[in-house]
Amino acid sequence: MRIPDAAHTGPIAVSNGEAMPIVVESETPLTVAVPLAIHLSPNPVKAGSVLSIEGADLDLVKSVIFAGGPEAAVNNASLNMATVDVPVGALTGPITVVTGNCSQAASSFDFTILLSTNAVITSMPSIAAPGDMIEIVGEHLDELNEVTFPGEAPATMFGLKTATLIQFFVPMNTAIGAGNIKFITFEGEEFFSPLINIQGVDPVDDPALVFFNFDGLDSWWGDTGAIENLPSLSLDSSNYFHVNASLDGWTGFFWRNGGNNFPGAVIGTNIGGYALKFDINVLEPSPAGNSPGG
Repeated sequence: MRIPDAAHTGPIAVSNGEAMPIVVESETPLTVAVPLAIHLSPNPVKAGSVLSIEGADLDLVKSVIFAGGPEAAVNNASLNMATVDVPVGALTGPITVVTGNCSQAASSFDFTILLSTNAVITSMPSIAAPGDMIEIVGEHLDELNEVTFPGEAPATMFGLKTATLIQFFVPMNTAIGAGNIKFITFEGEEFFSPLINIQGVDPVDDPALVFFNFDGLDSWWGDTGAIENLPSLSLDSSNYFHVNASLDGWTGFFWRNGGNNFPGAVIGTNIGGYALKFDINVLEPSPAGNSPGG
């Protein structure tokens, strides 16, 4: 016989119902039926579609938990078959069947979810800076809703939004470096852009600690290049030093504070709590074996 899955594996004890029962143990251990999913169809599938689960003891299943957390009640369940509507928010991963007494059994294989959106990005910038307005060109882009940049910075200022073009400004608090723009579709799914490199400079926590900025702190900085401030190259509209010749050993690519104005008095003896930090914008790859510093 099949025993509800609330029971535990072990011998069966039979009572005669009296106040002092007579217990008779079975000769073989009881095996509790546990639902088992062995095949999913279709797989992969989009959210909102009906998923068929084939396996054993599936009539015990009341709901299915998908990777990502959403749970959906089964539409119907028989001994070897159960169906469920794939909820929005389901992710690729194993499914977990839940029985009437809340016990759970996870599949030994992954279920693959397809995005319900048809959005495709065909063109977008590979480099941008906070405050820039960028354009993304593609197809079915009107299916994309919320826009979030690296560092969990949501875009709040938009230009045009059509099926083939989206314009928006890069938030000022976007994380610097390479990352992907995350879109949330109207169905609540996540859609990611190709890689984009957000360029900029890290904020200065304490201006009193700045001892070198190419703006007149009586310092000097090597012999190959010059101070510039071209809008096309400056990352934050400040001056920079452009190394514009071949590097060789100690030539050009080094700086020295010559004004005796290093903020040692501010730092004091807590030198271990500080790190020397500066921004470099690499315009061309450095030849092999010719690293900064010689």
